[in-house]
Amino acid sequence: MSRLLMKSGSLTLLSWLLLFPLSAIADQPADYLLAAPYYSADETAAKARASGTIHIVAVMVEFQEDDNRFTTGDGTFELDFLERHDIVIDPLPHDKGYFEARLEFARNYFNTVSGGKLDVTWEVLPEIVQLDEPMSAYSPTGETDEENFKLANLARDAWTSVSPGTVPDLSGHDPDKTMFIVFHAGSGRNIELMGTTLDKTPQDIPSVYLGPQSFQRLLDEPGFDGFDIGEPDLKVTNTALLPQTQSRTGEDIAGDEYVLELSINGLLVANIGSFLGLPDLFNTDSGASAIGRFGLMDGASIFSYLGLFPPEPSAWEKIHLGWQEPFDITLDTEEPVRLPAVSLREENSIARHAISSDEHFLVENRHRNPSNEALELTIRTPDGNYVTRTVEPDDERFDPFDASDYDEILEPGVIVNVSNFDWSLPGGPDISTDDDTDADTDRILNGGMLIWHIDNAVIRSTLDDNRVNANSDRRGVQVVEADGARDIGRSPGTGQDRFTNGHAFDFWWSGNDFTVITTAGDSIVVYENRFGPDTRPSNESNLGSPSHFEFYDFSDNIPEAYFYARSVAGDLTDPVSPSFPELPESAGHPSGSAQFPSALVWLADMIDDGPDELMIPSPSGFYIIAAGDSEEDYRFLEHPFPSSPVIDGNQLLSGQMPPEPAESSQDIRSWTLENGDWVSSWVLEGRPFGPGLVSRENDGSYRADLTPLTFDADGVVLTDDGPAVQKSGETDGIYAELEDDRVVISDGSFHYDLRGDKRGSKRKYVGNIRFDGSSGPSFFILTDDRLSLMDMSSGGEWDVETVHESSEISWPSLVDFNGDGSLNLFITDPETNRIYGYYRDGGQLDYFPVRAPGQSRFTGSPLFADITGDGHQELVAAAVDSLTMTIHAYDRWMNRVEGFPLTAGSLSDDNDLEPHPLLITGNRLFSVAPSGEVRVWDLPEAGEIAWGRVYGMQAGNKAGRNMDRERSERDAFGILNEKETYNWPNPADDHTHIRFETSEPASVDITVINQSGSTVYQTQTDSRGRSPEEIRLNTSSWGNGVYFARVRARSGGESETKMIKIVVTH
Repeated sequence: MSRLLMKSGSLTLLSWLLLFPLSAIADQPADYLLAAPYYSADETAAKARASGTIHIVAVMVEFQEDDNRFTTGDGTFELDFLERHDIVIDPLPHDKGYFEARLEFARNYFNTVSGGKLDVTWEVLPEIVQLDEPMSAYSPTGETDEENFKLANLARDAWTSVSPGTVPDLSGHDPDKTMFIVFHAGSGRNIELMGTTLDKTPQDIPSVYLGPQSFQRLLDEPGFDGFDIGEPDLKVTNTALLPQTQSRTGEDIAGDEYVLELSINGLLVANIGSFLGLPDLFNTDSGASAIGRFGLMDGASIFSYLGLFPPEPSAWEKIHLGWQEPFDITLDTEEPVRLPAVSLREENSIARHAISSDEHFLVENRHRNPSNEALELTIRTPDGNYVTRTVEPDDERFDPFDASDYDEILEPGVIVNVSNFDWSLPGGPDISTDDDTDADTDRILNGGMLIWHIDNAVIRSTLDDNRVNANSDRRGVQVVEADGARDIGRSPGTGQDRFTNGHAFDFWWSGNDFTVITTAGDSIVVYENRFGPDTRPSNESNLGSPSHFEFYDFSDNIPEAYFYARSVAGDLTDPVSPSFPELPESAGHPSGSAQFPSALVWLADMIDDGPDELMIPSPSGFYIIAAGDSEEDYRFLEHPFPSSPVIDGNQLLSGQMPPEPAESSQDIRSWTLENGDWVSSWVLEGRPFGPGLVSRENDGSYRADLTPLTFDADGVVLTDDGPAVQKSGETDGIYAELEDDRVVISDGSFHYDLRGDKRGSKRKYVGNIRFDGSSGPSFFILTDDRLSLMDMSSGGEWDVETVHESSEISWPSLVDFNGDGSLNLFITDPETNRIYGYYRDGGQLDYFPVRAPGQSRFTGSPLFADITGDGHQELVAAAVDSLTMTIHAYDRWMNRVEGFPLTAGSLSDDNDLEPHPLLITGNRLFSVAPSGEVRVWDLPEAGEIAWGRVYGMQAGNKAGRNMDRERSERDAFGILNEKETYNWPNPADDHTHIRFETSEPASVDITVINQSGSTVYQTQTDSRGRSPEEIRLNTSSWGNGVYFARVRARSGGESETKMIKIVVTH
């Protein structure tokens, strides 16, 4: 509800505004003001406050009388414009009985919608407090929040002016469940006046709820503990500031005064909702509606039926307050999901289907009139008597937006109760436009099923700032609008004003025939009576992940409605069921150990006849679980900050990778698989720390990389002094060794000293590569911020070239991505938030680099597998935004693969944890989100997995890859491969690349001429052969037009030439 938000030392004021026509005369408000209230309670606190009884203490406050034209009224409760005989909503007098009637409405509302779980008691102090200042003294003005302290001053002055003798005994009330209200003279500054014919009164007082923290900051009293009103055990620690009315005056087009009648009933119960712990569910950044007239905490609901009575709280609001518990939907049963109308107060009225640990859908039956009877309204008249009036379902005079006919059906006074609050939902008479008013098409639209998309990651991160629905692209509580338009809170089109607050066709029921008229005059019914992956709206996650289920065959709108639910398998991805349980703790690796991430292990891959079990590293050790086991079946191997394990036979070994790699020692542990259990076999304590992995050497011994320590399978130390060494895997019997910042090739043919600025790198690693089936050994050198390639040039000389350098880079992936028979190198660069793909010569692959989608960032190394089964590798990468981890897949043209992205789970409250690398193995994709959610998907069409783990597919924890010899078969060509000889991009602007490939080392001449035959570029280079190579041309100074490039390759007395047409446009 309306209240204040303190954020980063500032305080921003909320003002409720209307987004619908205010009356038959008033112009429609143009927009909302900024809104961002401060206080909201978490679910536990809200449930505690929203059960039992809350007590309200209210005081009536008038101001110093004046004739300020910028405020409504003269500062007293005597508003002259409400003395008119035609006033129906909230006529005078506004005395103690009038405000007690307001609180009586609040009690009836909350007692009803909570199913009797919450009662409201109250007392309005008998005296009217007269303040010494005029109303304008308490009204913050200006575009900033610098004057918001005036609102706290109003609360302070009101309560400290209360005569001690007028305060009843409050000692028996729980301070935490006692709410205080100031009912002040005048109208609230809660609607946008600009663009209307209403009187402009910018010095009215906004309606706000102030909690203890708001008072602390606004009054600059960090130790604020409440205002003393004479009760030693109960001080005023909160206050809602509410006006006597929302009604106000204006002029019609003829210059005659009219009164826009608005009740404060909705405003009152929403403020109480704030006290209970409900966050605002409108967009608190813009003030726009976000859930429409389908819940409580939205301006559209608060001013429904001109503020007389809002609908019931939404399913999520009731769950948050502890009034309802949802039941989980079981898919693929013959029985439908049955839901009684919420106003019937029956059990199991909210159904839930989770699509991840944070996102789920709620379904409720919101029938406007399940009894099919007239609406009864109980009204307290100005003389203190109570009358009941009824409204038939087809009575068009009771319009939620227009009070012009209310005097024909209602008695003037305060509405204190209605027989069904959900009558306030969108709907009502739907009268045919035919001349015959008795046409068969006339009907009453009485609601239906409501589907809510709940995102707890959003709610968790925004609840304290009360911004649950501030992001219109990713709301925490979202109405799934059945009409497919998602127009709640959006700027309305011509004639669509009411749709922005929700309308009758946002419900799900078999009779929903909402029709769209195209520009050609055709009628299209969008609604399909089902909710699935291919419907509009679809049931994708908020980040576009498939949800693999469908709700279908919704019943008609009946008191006990129903629908069916089934699973829907994806063509390329299908979640494994039953799913793995969530880990007992957060997962991931500390950011300080991100240079050597600890990887997931599917034990069946690593051990002959090994178990179908997943091993998950965590900050405290390893968790192991078999598919289908429950959470209680997690087995745990204690080993803090484990390094990525090496598994040999039935033995598991792991060192440590502490958050601060500067630590000088680690424990190395070994476990043995015995009768299905991992049994600790030995530990080497306090051993040197690299940092690095534990790896298996070619002779069968083990090494703690970049330390002098080697040991055997029994834990017997072989060496523990001497140089600190890390060895690569072998290619054709040759390996590279990193020692004292020098890389040495084992055959003695070459050595390379790390540059001075890389010697302090925390990560130093050398890995082996055979690029294609006919090449010899090459090696990559990886430091914190640089990937280099140690390779033999076309002249037969070793050389080291930088492939990629940035402030931080991932481990490389080595994959033949474009199918030319030669490995490419891929890395993730967090600084640029891109994945890069390189040829052997350092040229970039087509369509690279690729940037992470939306506001997310790539994390970890890309993996590669033939997900689609077409014989080509797809790139798979994890990404995170501020809330969620997702998995993305791209084909070789960087198009998104069907079935992606996938939602892996939420981030951890521990912001220091980086996500685990993904794992692809056995036609399955595994992920563990930092929150501990374990997700597994079948990849039914998957073929070859080229790079399924962060360190690759080599055994022994040796990162690297040797391309198989038999993979050297390629399309035959002479000296110059015409298919790989072209330029890109084409057309070019400031640059282009000329790409070429030769079958063997060759001399390549490139000449570019313009249309007049003049040479504009010429160069000669030696090619390596057997892989594409590139030369970058600067075309920024070239004129617009067509150019011709001649590429000539010569080798062994033979030559071949290809002409390329280059187009340059600036």
